[in-house]
Amino acid sequence: MGINSDCTVSTAELFEEQIQIFPVPFADQLQIQLQDWQGVVANVYDASGRQVYTKVLSGGSLQIATEDWAHGLYQVELVGKYTTTRRKVIK
Repeated sequence: MGINSDCTVSTAELFEEQIQIFPVPFADQLQIQLQDWQGVVANVYDASGRQVYTKVLSGGSLQIATEDWAHGLYQVELVGKYTTTRRKVIK
């Protein structure tokens, strides 16, 4: 019996599967939920690449007040100990 490589899951894939960002599109609030990942840094960048938000997640959920943000495209970057993932969202 050998190891089935189809069952291998990388840290990046596991991290990506446990992320929920909603609502998309968002208006006055953006919510990020992560299951069982502490110490992840959440960064948000506007379309010009300017960082508009950063915070270290201490729990599995984060609510970001966005009522003062301009409408447009944003990139949410989540930086973990071993991996980084990015998602685009629209306001």
